[in-house]
Amino acid sequence: MLLFASYLCFLTCALGVIFSIYLVLRFKQYNSTYILLALIFSLCWIEFYMFALSSKNILNMTFLFRSAFPFRTLSPVILWFYVWRMLNPNKQFKVVQLLHFIVPIVIIIGLMPDFLSPTSYKYEMLKTFYTHNNYLMMRKTGYFPAGFIQPFLLVYGLAYIFASIRYIHIVKKRKGAQFCDSNKTLLRWILLVSYVILVFVSLQSVQYLSLLIKGDFSFFAQIGQSLSLISMKAYLLVNPKAVENMNGCLEVVEEMSTSKTVIESILPLPNPKHIDSNVFQRVQTFIQSERGFKNPDLSLESMSEELFLSRSKMSSFLQEFYHMSFPEIINRYRIHHFVELYKLDKLKRMKVETLILQSGYNNKTTFYLAFKKVLNTNPSAFMKSLE
Repeated sequence: MLLFASYLCFLTCALGVIFSIYLVLRFKQYNSTYILLALIFSLCWIEFYMFALSSKNILNMTFLFRSAFPFRTLSPVILWFYVWRMLNPNKQFKVVQLLHFIVPIVIIIGLMPDFLSPTSYKYEMLKTFYTHNNYLMMRKTGYFPAGFIQPFLLVYGLAYIFASIRYIHIVKKRKGAQFCDSNKTLLRWILLVSYVILVFVSLQSVQYLSLLIKGDFSFFAQIGQSLSLISMKAYLLVNPKAVENMNGCLEVVEEMSTSKTVIESILPLPNPKHIDSNVFQRVQTFIQSERGFKNPDLSLESMSEELFLSRSKMSSFLQEFYHMSFPEIINRYRIHHFVELYKLDKLKRMKVETLILQSGYNNKTTFYLAFKKVLNTNPSAFMKSLE
């Protein structure tokens, strides 16, 4: 059982690395992704520590000694920041929120004597641990008294996790049914993450009590911790709809019910002073008549070459004509085209993915990001308002 638990811990770490690569490749546009990566890293470090401890490899990696404690302190705080960011994508973090890191900093400073202790000391402590599993609990942990650090971190972690879950339910209640329906995929995801971390820390509590009362590990609890993390990673990997909401919830736009007004406002408004300009007419012909925006490889450089202008002149002309940058102009035409195609396809014969490709986007991720930026809502909510 000990060997199986160590292998499962290692498998959890390996999946964590794969999951992190997937997140970077798929969701690198979103700031919230990097907070999730920090959370995954913290949990993977804890799991790797348990692998090293249960397999006795830690005797050859004594630098890991006590290193799980800082990450046990940080992971609940990172969870809180992740939930907050996902529910408030348009708000900036405030300096006062850094106060959440006071306890983790105190814990790290308090553990410094153990981190800096000689290898021989760490080796002897660990060798004794394998003879008496509760030995480390009876010894001083850095500057902290014996038996203090583990129960404190468990209570501290559970308090943060419950606060995160409570915050999700408060936001759901405050913003109402329409918001919850529009963002149900994301709300389901952040609740899953929160409950998985809750199970993870709860099973750590079982391990602690087993050590305290019986003097040995509860390996079933360790297996449960690994399986809970694996289930969380598997959920996002097999749920293609999760991509739509990875950048966080957005306020439901009340004006969406008057879809005609919203659709008309998507296209950039030209500066009336330049409507008669020859260059303006060429730009309009290329974008509107020739549907140049439908080319997924369209760039400022390629458009400049097509219209026989330099890149710098094209950029300045666009700013002068529309008071917008090239990407924003093209995205607005593409989103407008997508909406028009969706409205024409009344019998819904075409998949949304097909409409996305026909609008000039190579993939759904880029489309979702642009759609939210232009219309301040996710595509599902907007399409529902058109039905």
